[in-house]
Amino acid sequence: MLNWKNQSIDLLNEGGFRITEPGPLQAPIHGFKIRRDENLTLWLETEAALDAKSTARPHPSGTVRINIEQAELVARFN
Repeated sequence: MLNWKNQSIDLLNEGGFRITEPGPLQAPIHGFKIRRDENLTLWLETEAALDAKSTARPHPSGTVRINIEQAELVARFN
């Protein structure tokens, strides 16, 4: 049976894509995996160096805000 919920996510995880603009993520990023849990929430797991840095501004815990930050990934063939 085809797992339609993860079909496009599996395509992203097969190594044909790379993160070119990490945005607020710790960088440099050596690898990543996107997955979806049983509630269909998307999760991005990244692998970065121990000395990786982020350019994101810190926000106090419990702060309610609109998140407009983004990361960019592209096909390795570009």
